[in-house]
Amino acid sequence: MKIKFIARMFIYSLVIYPWLPLDASVVITSTRVIYPSEAENRSIQLKNNDNFPNVIQVWVDKNNPESTPETADGPFLALPAIFKMEANQGQVVRLIYTGDEQPRDRESIFYLNVLQIPPLSKEYVGENQMLVMLKSRMKIFYRPAEIDDNAEDLGGKIDFTVNQVDGGIDVTIKNNSSFYASIVDIKMISDKQEINIPVEMVEPKSYISVNIKNQQFVVKYPINIEFAIINDYGGISKFSYLLKE
Repeated sequence: MKIKFIARMFIYSLVIYPWLPLDASVVITSTRVIYPSEAENRSIQLKNNDNFPNVIQVWVDKNNPESTPETADGPFLALPAIFKMEANQGQVVRLIYTGDEQPRDRESIFYLNVLQIPPLSKEYVGENQMLVMLKSRMKIFYRPAEIDDNAEDLGGKIDFTVNQVDGGIDVTIKNNSSFYASIVDIKMISDKQEINIPVEMVEPKSYISVNIKNQQFVVKYPINIEFAIINDYGGISKFSYLLKE
């Protein structure tokens, strides 16, 4: 009965107090989840850095930053889905895949949401109080067992093309692998010129094109492209790509 009461309070609060995408004090200790298709479940560790308890609600969506527990459409069950975290304590959340068949030749991506609901101040009981709820999001990569690629070779399967256009350059980044390429930094060096390419993620077996407005940059070959990819462990793997004419 107590859990149901908390859930109803939370749903009511959604209408009045939207959550904010700020740095939460209840943190996820990992940066991503790799979920092999043959796994029965995966565990996520949370840590409450506050000196007071928080109520936590967890759900998964396909790719909707505005999702709620009621609109969650991700094919994962999070257990427990709602719970109380005591001050300076940890909590393990289990993810269980419950969805339909996903593509077998590439990864699929989903998003884990962790909503932090702080307690109302006892000092101001009976007075109007603003309840600020903070939400964290983390990527879940569903990885089929049938993939032949090795995730450690991802950097070697990224190709670049560069074209000079009116007012700047067009850069195409092609991901020939079966994995999502989470890119944190791309720097292109051409004849002592340097320019950063703003890219975050390239889907498997796909490409994206970026137009950069820079009239001063002149494409001259060879071009050296330095880039970094977030690996399975949340670390940074650095690579370089030489583009010849």
